[in-house]
Amino acid sequence: MGASELCYVIECLEGVHSKGLCIKHYRRAYKLSKPVEFLHKPAICPDCGGPRNIKSARCRACFYALNPKHAPCIGCGTRLRRKGSIRCRPCFFAWKRAVTKKACSIDGCQLPHRAKGLCQKHYKLARYRRPRGARRADVGTKAWVSDQPCQLCGYNKLRSHVHRLNSKLPYAVGNMTAVCARCHEEIHRGIAAQPEPIRG
Repeated sequence: MGASELCYVIECLEGVHSKGLCIKHYRRAYKLSKPVEFLHKPAICPDCGGPRNIKSARCRACFYALNPKHAPCIGCGTRLRRKGSIRCRPCFFAWKRAVTKKACSIDGCQLPHRAKGLCQKHYKLARYRRPRGARRADVGTKAWVSDQPCQLCGYNKLRSHVHRLNSKLPYAVGNMTAVCARCHEEIHRGIAAQPEPIRG
């Protein structure tokens, strides 16, 4: 082959390496295991007739239209990478901040809800026991209820158990009672009746 011969792929100005192709297009045809003639055929999408990538069967728009799992973000329209998502990361956090959160169930507390009807502050006070030397727990929390004497027998030498009147509801004001271990067992066995809820 003469030195003046060029690759016969359109808009390619490289010299011929083999079979009328430059080294780049020859290796591409060899890697894809396709005849060299496919490089000259225009890559057209069979659905819309627009241009497509040589390695793809359809253009990008038609591919994502047939694959709803890669649907665009409902907020800004950008393509989503994670399957099953409906919002991109920035739109998700913007939507999360815009959603109104319910307040803490403790009277007078306007902090947003975190778990079991309590805000983060009251949830930590209710979950973790008060260490020695720490300030007293707020009135109405689970830790405060456990510091109260038994409502059935008055036993107060050991920490009381916190019993929920309705086991399907969280540890919140109006659903907790302070009972000792013995009375707690009697309540669950049906021997003793449940006391009135403690409210502080």
